[in-house]
Amino acid sequence: MLSAAEVLASTMGVVAGERNTGMQRRGRAGPGLDEVPSPGQLMPGCLPAPVVHKPPAVADHSRGSVDDGSEQVDRIARSIPMQTAAQRLGAAGEQAAARFLAEHNYEVIDRNWRCPAGELDLVARAGNGQIVAVEVKTRSSKRFGTGFDAVSPAKYRRLNKLLILWAQAHQMFIAQLRVDVIEVYPSGSGFECQLHEEVSS
Repeated sequence: MLSAAEVLASTMGVVAGERNTGMQRRGRAGPGLDEVPSPGQLMPGCLPAPVVHKPPAVADHSRGSVDDGSEQVDRIARSIPMQTAAQRLGAAGEQAAARFLAEHNYEVIDRNWRCPAGELDLVARAGNGQIVAVEVKTRSSKRFGTGFDAVSPAKYRRLNKLLILWAQAHQMFIAQLRVDVIEVYPSGSGFECQLHEEVSS
């Protein structure tokens, strides 16, 4: 974890060291998502993307999973108004990731926050109270590498910068910056999720 002061002092010129994948959690999550609170005050020129609310998934507490069936996954993905199959898959994966986080003691407080510097997929409050930038990487398979592999040192630094901008826009102070990465893969009964906590690079 980096402090906000360290990120601002280094701007974008930090030399990346060895990556730390942090703690990992695996699990299964369906594509549903309970309503997330509306974003607070935004920076000038920063607009949130519309949030698509879908009926909540049915939780299977015996397995610690949300199992909706592949037909419902396809139906929800098709209902999202995007042009390409990859975009529809990505949006459905973000819904599954948000559901997975909620089941693991996170509170999702913002989605798809955008400003001229970039976009944060999810902003969440972890169980210990930390505000976390969550990067969601949805892939159809691991054939060409994992979603986590796609998070480069430059991407990590940009996520830290965006988290600072998000905090400023919401008039919040974040003492320690934290980035989590969640990999999402379609499965026959929903989505498989793997969470990498407190990632550094």
